[in-house]
Amino acid sequence: MIIKVPKKCGEKARKELQKIGLLDREVQVEADKAWVYLGIVRRLTPKEVKTVGEFKYTQRKAKKRDIVPQSLASALKDVLSSEEQEELTTSFDIIGDIAILMVPDGLEPKEKEIAKALLKVHRNVKTVCKRVGAIKGEYRVRPLKIIAGEQRAETEYREHGCLYKLDLAKVFFTPRLATERGRVAEQVNKGETVVDMFAGVGPYSILIAKGGKAKKVYAVDVNEDAVKYLKENIEANHVGTVVEAVLGDAKKVCKSLKADRVIMNLPKFADKFLSIAIGMVSKGIIHYYCFASKDELEELVDTVKSHVEKQDKQFKLLKSHWVRQVGPGEWNLVLDFQVSSSR
Repeated sequence: MIIKVPKKCGEKARKELQKIGLLDREVQVEADKAWVYLGIVRRLTPKEVKTVGEFKYTQRKAKKRDIVPQSLASALKDVLSSEEQEELTTSFDIIGDIAILMVPDGLEPKEKEIAKALLKVHRNVKTVCKRVGAIKGEYRVRPLKIIAGEQRAETEYREHGCLYKLDLAKVFFTPRLATERGRVAEQVNKGETVVDMFAGVGPYSILIAKGGKAKKVYAVDVNEDAVKYLKENIEANHVGTVVEAVLGDAKKVCKSLKADRVIMNLPKFADKFLSIAIGMVSKGIIHYYCFASKDELEELVDTVKSHVEKQDKQFKLLKSHWVRQVGPGEWNLVLDFQVSSSR
């Protein structure tokens, strides 16, 4: 039901109707030169008429307001049963204007409706993808399938004041390490040379350079697409005098480099590059990432220590930090340790 109110009285009438619970929130408020049109849930009583003021009932057709759901669960209340709601993982990543959703196998027939609901809840999202497999290979690229919105995987993402352009179908990137990247960047000391062995599109390297303390950052990656975006991001963030993008296998490239700090963000395979990392440092810090269960910590520390001592260097553990859980009983662990020459 619609009423029309003289335009000069429209806002007062709207507030009064809202106050007494008669304003129909599902009806869009419209106006022309003379009138404001308001939706009401029923006809007004004589007492309510006096409260609202001057108005007329009209046969104007109600135009439904596009109400933004407050959560993915509320947006899907008419699509999924209570059991399916429990099965749906509401955890998802938003990178720039692209959302990456995890859809349980049992809900695949409804994945498009789930994706469209996500677009309604998050108006800044233009594309919804779903994960269709695990991260694979040395490029660490996760297979994706676009299920709603624009047909693209390229986006721009901002983090800690830095801008990153990337294609999620071609490079590895997770926003879930934003806090960890900030933690490492804050530790960099004045005049350091840093080697980011698996730099990707540059979230560690560029943030460190923006901090203004590093003298040089070598950002290394074997993925040609990642290095292409890395170079664009170096330019976009104005850190070209500090960060050097290096395309190549870290096992080969890093043999000729020397560093005060090394970042090894390749959790699944970092152990294969540990001796190379240690060889770059005569005295400095290594941030070594791996996957582990919590009862493996002591063994991992001993393994890293033995690698350091094999090169006739000293090992000192500065910090062990459980970054995030990645599976049942499995965590992303970082060991911050110091390497120095034996006396």
